[in-house]
Amino acid sequence: MDSKLIAGLFELETRFNYIFLDKQLLMQALTHPVSNPARNYEPLEFLGDSILAASVSVMVFEKVATSDEGLLTKFKGYLVSKDCLEKIASGLELGRFIQLVNASGGDLILSPRVIVDVFEALVGAAFLDSSFESVHQILTKHFKDHFPSITDLINYDPKSALQEFCHSKGWSNPKYTVISTEGPEHNTTFFVTVELSEGSVFEGKGPSKKDAEKAAAALALKSIKDS
Repeated sequence: MDSKLIAGLFELETRFNYIFLDKQLLMQALTHPVSNPARNYEPLEFLGDSILAASVSVMVFEKVATSDEGLLTKFKGYLVSKDCLEKIASGLELGRFIQLVNASGGDLILSPRVIVDVFEALVGAAFLDSSFESVHQILTKHFKDHFPSITDLINYDPKSALQEFCHSKGWSNPKYTVISTEGPEHNTTFFVTVELSEGSVFEGKGPSKKDAEKAAAALALKSIKDS
């Protein structure tokens, strides 16, 4: 390894709060399939996804004072969501280190999904290099500032929150309808309405049907809260 790469890896280890004994595991976790189809982050991502879910489950169990399994599941879902993991990976400046390791592979297009996958691979690599307890301690530090409030949970999953509100009123489930789409297949904007039993209709848009439904549900909740 050249000195620039060694320094870069050490900086990432410092940010991640773990010094790898096996540097090859760290390198693999940062290696894009374009650079090395045979040895890259994908198998470590598969492992890290499960380790991450288990660690977050322990955190939620220990920190959230409730016996409501549904609420515990929402906390976990929020913490392992792409949006939350992207914030943590961004704090590590993970994209910069991925580019450094894959410097000879040309310019990589690092989508948020790829950066999150590499973060999960980093978790898997640290597990193989140490133990679950060590990784859990690392992750606890990274997640401590990301535990959501109830408002955060509603904003993260407005569809569930809206459905629960409707049930509390004795209404039927909200009805979602795709009314139109715009743009090419690879960059489509969806327009969706949600209709409530009492007749209210709210429209949302987003880059996927799911995102548009969430936007419509969020508008419905805001209207209910403001009324």
